[in-house]
Amino acid sequence: MAKLIWAVPCSRILLDQPSNRVSYIDVLDGVSLPSFPTLAPLTFIGMFFQRENETKLEVRVRAYGGDGEPLMDSDPVTLNFEPNHKRFRVHIGLAGFQLAKPGRFGFGVEVKLRGKWNEIDRVPFDVEPLIEHGTDQIIQ
Repeated sequence: MAKLIWAVPCSRILLDQPSNRVSYIDVLDGVSLPSFPTLAPLTFIGMFFQRENETKLEVRVRAYGGDGEPLMDSDPVTLNFEPNHKRFRVHIGLAGFQLAKPGRFGFGVEVKLRGKWNEIDRVPFDVEPLIEHGTDQIIQ
């Protein structure tokens, strides 16, 4: 099975096609939001895999709530490999799932094996109330 090298949540991903370089912009370990409940902003999960012997791989991302409950699944991405492909990048965006309250959320990276989705990693993502700088007051 392909090995996930890393996964990073970010606000934007820029791909320079002539050089094949990727920039992960506004990398996120969490967000501060003014009120709850609210809908999650668009967040991309950039992933980098090392291929083994497979010729095809299906990948998706699942958002998890603070209590560990699944909130939303991305559409699956199917990768078909040429023999010379050794490593590959996958970029998946999620938005609009419910953030009921602050807490430690997560993005699970899943691959499909023998017809079943299997989580291979989970990236933590903190959701906090927005606090006005210079005070201890939560903005409502």
